[in-house]
Amino acid sequence: MSIEARNKEVVRRYFEEWANRGNEAVVEEVISPDWSTHGTQSAFVDRPGLSRGVEGARQLHAEVSAIWPDNQWTIEDMLAEGDKVCVRMTNRATHQGTYRGIPATGKPVVFSAIWILRLVDGKIVEAWRSADDLSRVMQIGGTIVSRQD
Repeated sequence: MSIEARNKEVVRRYFEEWANRGNEAVVEEVISPDWSTHGTQSAFVDRPGLSRGVEGARQLHAEVSAIWPDNQWTIEDMLAEGDKVCVRMTNRATHQGTYRGIPATGKPVVFSAIWILRLVDGKIVEAWRSADDLSRVMQIGGTIVSRQD
């Protein structure tokens, strides 16, 4: 099996078994002790207090699950080259906790995201996420405020 095929399988397991189902048995198999995440999930990532490695992944999963307990990622496309896997995905979830200052609404949301994951020795070391978070916020009643300085 090529490194690309192996890495794609790890990423598929990450999203299907860990992100979607919370299968604890998988997290240590797919997440590196050096794991870190970056990107537009700024309410959760790139902030003080988020641990690195498996514990950080668990912490992030718990925080996301508190807001979106039925969070489900669907893989639409997956490409791999060398140590990186790029995934275009659709997310479906129900807003059940405070998100960016908006209290739980019970509304369903659907949005798209692109993930780029770097793997070393069959484990995810880094994840970058770029998503349509504006659409998600608007689906739960958020608005855009224009400021003029």
